[in-house]
Amino acid sequence: MATNGNLNSSLPVAGLFFDTKGAGDFPGVPAYGGTTNLTTSNVSETGWLANSTYNTTKVYNSNYFANAVPADVVINSLASSIEGTDIASGGTATDGIYWYEYDSALNGGVDLTINSSASLGSRKVVLIVKDADVYLKGNINLTKGSGFFLLATSGNIIVDPGVGGGASANLEGIYVSDGTFQTGVASNQLWLRGNVAAYGGITLERDLGTDNTTTPAELFEFAPDLAILFPGKIAARSVSWQEVAP
Repeated sequence: MATNGNLNSSLPVAGLFFDTKGAGDFPGVPAYGGTTNLTTSNVSETGWLANSTYNTTKVYNSNYFANAVPADVVINSLASSIEGTDIASGGTATDGIYWYEYDSALNGGVDLTINSSASLGSRKVVLIVKDADVYLKGNINLTKGSGFFLLATSGNIIVDPGVGGGASANLEGIYVSDGTFQTGVASNQLWLRGNVAAYGGITLERDLGTDNTTTPAELFEFAPDLAILFPGKIAARSVSWQEVAP
């Protein structure tokens, strides 16, 4: 977790840590640029906490990703209301990646709703949403180490209260919102394996009641495999060279 602003946490009882160890037996390193109420004694077992800022010259928002998509890829267009299978199967891939786009201007200004779960498996999917909120009403899962999912929208990402619970991650992938990322008002845990970047803020709305003292209502798990599988076509500026007749 990193922010150029303030990082504050309201831990329910003494003896609990803000950041717990993952599968690699190490916690993350929360970084903040402003102030924090965390200390080395309650941030994690290792006490790792960094007062450090990051460069904001280039903003990696939805507009960046939309402009980074090369002109030679096949774009699969979506309707305003789809099922998870619409991005988990079918469509045309370019170099092993399925590129999807939803443009609200072409759909009467309506937001995008994914009505059911999407089991992507080893499929690599990039979904760019223009001028619309995105409603997630089902799980989005992939095969660890081979599948990839990126959702970037200029609007908000709103998770349905019904998404959550269970013994594994509910949402996997990288989620970028120019607006807010809203976890949904619910009494079950939301488990997200991947990354969330929301320029309008992240709204944590879950409440587990008495279980809040021992269990996080929202669990964010870092997924290094997604960083390794990040598509090179949008990771850096792409230049296409083509020889033309004199």
